Amino acid sequence: MSTRRVIVATAMSTRRVIVATAMSTGVATVAARPEEGRQVGSTKVSDEMLQLVLANVAPCTLPSDAYGPVPMEWVSPRVPVWAWVSWPHRAAERVAGWATGWNDRVVAVAWETDRGERSTIVWRSAVSRRSAHPREIPGR
Repeated sequence: MSTRRVIVATAMSTRRVIVATAMSTGVATVAARPEEGRQVGSTKVSDEMLQLVLANVAPCTLPSDAYGPVPMEWVSPRVPVWAWVSWPHRAAERVAGWATGWNDRVVAVAWETDRGERSTIVWRSAVSRRSAHPREIPGR
């Protein structure tokens, strides 16, 4: 499997470099690492741009091999759930979202962010039902 590293953004005030690793499978991972004593990329990239890049990093999703032999059951209307979502560049977080489909092993979860709807596939054990009432969502 061949990989290619690309410098995505540099924030000089925090001396951090965002490095994206793109694999031949089409999967990309992003990690932040301290600069190693040399200037890389443009010095005009701001901390705001760095935050924008990090905000657009996709959540980790399970590969289709993890789904097992049972087909996914897609549902409408969506079921309100709490789900633990993993990220490649930060700690897992619990989100208030909706289950859009599932089988005996995995659940497809979608949730709203300030940049639009995100979705991923997580293990079934990382999901629990919730009330759809907005007051029960932390932070609201």
